Amino acid sequence: MLTLEAPIRADALELALIRGALAYLLSRYYLDCRLKYDRQSRPVGLARLVDLTGLASPAVQRRLNLLARVALVFYVIGIGMPLVTALLCLYVVARESLNNSQGAIEHAWNAVAAVLLAQTALYGFQTFNELFPPGFRFSGGVGYDQMALFWSQQAISAVYFTAALTKLIESRGAWVWHTPRIVIQIVKSTRQAYYTRLEPGALAHCERLVRSVSKHPHWTRLLLGAGLLVELAAPLFLYNRAASAAGGVLLIAFHFINRRYMRLPFKEQQLLVGIFFLQVPFGLVAFIEFCSAAF
Repeated sequence: MLTLEAPIRADALELALIRGALAYLLSRYYLDCRLKYDRQSRPVGLARLVDLTGLASPAVQRRLNLLARVALVFYVIGIGMPLVTALLCLYVVARESLNNSQGAIEHAWNAVAAVLLAQTALYGFQTFNELFPPGFRFSGGVGYDQMALFWSQQAISAVYFTAALTKLIESRGAWVWHTPRIVIQIVKSTRQAYYTRLEPGALAHCERLVRSVSKHPHWTRLLLGAGLLVELAAPLFLYNRAASAAGGVLLIAFHFINRRYMRLPFKEQQLLVGIFFLQVPFGLVAFIEFCSAAF
């Protein structure tokens, strides 16, 4: 799915804002979160190859988080990208491998990890390419930083498309028809949220929602089926800026429905969609240029 053509061109300021927004997301919502587990009873990913339990040590976390924040500074500036992206990718993948080695898989950060992995692969290719001049050049004079934007979009698109495809494969194509059964997941996630935050209102909301879904199964199929179509259409959002922005709106709406029904906010992925698809950085650059021209 990763290609060598970039339909979206971005200037240096927009690219810097994109990197800054991703750095904020990682610093604010990831590095401030402590690892919850100090064992890997059912290892997955990197945990199958390496014992990652040492990452759970508070002292080790403080040092690695400091190193990651330093790397984020270089990342925003755009210095040493092959090394910086590799370090950030390795740290996120290692942490999530440990988190997911407890017998249950979480996927809140899989899109972020996919973006870092795509950028690491691209800048790794840059390093390899520069060792053998004149090397390969992208068509149209597209640079590696511009291509990193497109590869990141493709990585996010692949995450959504794969999620939809998995639903269809596992349900043998009957996922939409079975969506009223989602009440089981709604009750489960609501009770988990209640025992975490002790919010009585969540239980009342759950009861109303379960009654509504049970009473209107076809509306449930229509609404959640539309969400499945949005995920399947994710690769189409790569066509140009307009398609990307429209896709960003649809994906945010998709997450809003998930939050409304199952209390699954996926705040990190919504921010990621806002950065790379809804193109908030592009809007800021356009506003700055408009103000400069007007005044």
